[in-house]
Amino acid sequence: MAKYYFEEKDSERCYDLETIKDRMRCENLTERKVFEAEREIDAPAFFCRFDAEVYEKGSCRDCTEYTPRNKVSGICKHNRPVYNPSKWITIKL
Repeated sequence: MAKYYFEEKDSERCYDLETIKDRMRCENLTERKVFEAEREIDAPAFFCRFDAEVYEKGSCRDCTEYTPRNKVSGICKHNRPVYNPSKWITIKL
């Protein structure tokens, strides 16, 4: 499973390591402190990969893009977990 990182404690989005490093290169940084993202277990919400928004669990079937992972019924293929910032770490290029 990929690890994700928040750039700030109150950031709404987290990114994978390569994206963080790309952003560092664009900003000419050699190191950056970020928060590790920790998956929220039993969260009342989910992240929709299709439109990059957070929604309340159970609202998938109202969406026009709802497509069950098992091709019959159940969780949508766009459904992903939500994350919270945990501890500071330093990433170096």
